Amino acid sequence: MAQNRKTKKNKSNAKSWKSMFTFFRDMDPELKSILVKCAGGLVLLVLRPYKVGDFIEAQGFSGTVKEIFMDREKLTVEVQIFGRPTPVEVSFGQAEKQ
Repeated sequence: MAQNRKTKKNKSNAKSWKSMFTFFRDMDPELKSILVKCAGGLVLLVLRPYKVGDFIEAQGFSGTVKEIFMDREKLTVEVQIFGRPTPVEVSFGQAEKQ
């Protein structure tokens, strides 16, 4: 009896995932893009991958995070160019924590 309930539950879960996937697949591309960006932003807010003061490497430069723009998914990093501190703006995807 308990086995039968598990099987029914698994089948209903599979149906709900399938209907959700179909809904997402048939959605307007602009709306889909907005939802994906919102979901990505929520993940970044929860995980907080970077903090001010972190040492990162991006685009061949190494530097310290000075500002974080969560809404644009960008960091301002202070790097040394010709011996002078220079602010460089990079996206989260380009930055790698050291």
